[in-house]
Amino acid sequence: MFAPGGRIVLREITASELDTDLIVYWRNTRTARDSFFSKEVVTPDTHRKFIAGRRPHDLIWMIVVADAPIGVVALTVDVEDHVAEFGRLFIDESARGQEFGREAVCTTLLYAFGMLRLDQVYADVYTSNAHALDLYSEVGFAGFPDAQRQIVRLVYTDALWKKRCNEFYEKYGWANAKCLLEKSDE
Repeated sequence: MFAPGGRIVLREITASELDTDLIVYWRNTRTARDSFFSKEVVTPDTHRKFIAGRRPHDLIWMIVVADAPIGVVALTVDVEDHVAEFGRLFIDESARGQEFGREAVCTTLLYAFGMLRLDQVYADVYTSNAHALDLYSEVGFAGFPDAQRQIVRLVYTDALWKKRCNEFYEKYGWANAKCLLEKSDE
C-alpha cells in the first residue's frame, strides 16, 4: 500500500472477489474498451490469471478513497533502464469530475520518482483520447506523436519531477511524503 497523504491510497490489486468483480466491471465498460490498447473482454478467470502471472515489476494498484475502491492505475517498471510505462488509469464513473484521476497520476509519479528513483515515466495514449491527453499534459507530460500508430508517446522525466514535486505536495497534502520529496530534490 502507498499512502502519502492526500485523498487517495494506492493498494495492490489482489485476486479477491471484490477486486475481481470491480476490475471485470470497469475493464469491460465502453470507456475502458475505447481507451485501452487491449480490447478483449475480461472475465473473472482472465483477471485472476493476469494477476497470478504478473511479473514482480508490473505494479498495479487499486485507487482507494475513504476505504472505497474508485479506480486502477499501473506502472510497468524496467529496472535495468530505470524507466516505467504508466498505464491502465481508470476512474469509476461515480468518482469522475473530482480530480481523482489527476491525483492518481501525481501519486503514481511520486512513487515512481520518490520511491523507485526512476529516470523517466512514459505512457502511450491514443490520439483520439483527448481527455487523457489533456490530463497528462496538465500534470507535465510532454508528448511525441506517432501518426502511423495513432498514438502520442508521453514522457515525464525525473528532472521535471524535481521542478514540480513541491507543487503537488502542496496541492495534495502529502504530509507522509515529505521525506520522499526532499530526497527528490537532492
